[in-house]
Amino acid sequence: MTDGEVTLSMAIPVDSDGFLRWECPTCEREFKWLPGSEEDGDAADVPGGGYFCPYCGVQVPADAWFTEAQLAFARSTVEVEVVEPMLEKFADDIARSFKSAGMTTRSAPLSRVRSPIRSPRRTT
Repeated sequence: MTDGEVTLSMAIPVDSDGFLRWECPTCEREFKWLPGSEEDGDAADVPGGGYFCPYCGVQVPADAWFTEAQLAFARSTVEVEVVEPMLEKFADDIARSFKSAGMTTRSAPLSRVRSPIRSPRRTT
């Protein structure tokens, strides 16, 4: 890991039968995949160039099969684990800078719930 680089690992949930959902980035069809585990010796080596879609037959790199729900989960995890702590540290650093310069600061709690932006109502 280098400066400015963060590495996270997260488990993507499988269904009750142990299958993982994958989505082909080419044809966008979802299918179930049974992942092997390295502990059991079931983990297969990734073929050069990635896996082939069972529907369209296109070969795609192994890191391109995530569903939209899995990508949303990953973005959410990054937001909570990386972005929010960075913003909190930034706000603390700014407050310390202002305080050392003799300025006052006000704080407001960060809200994780974002409300949609609404356009002002027109009166006629």
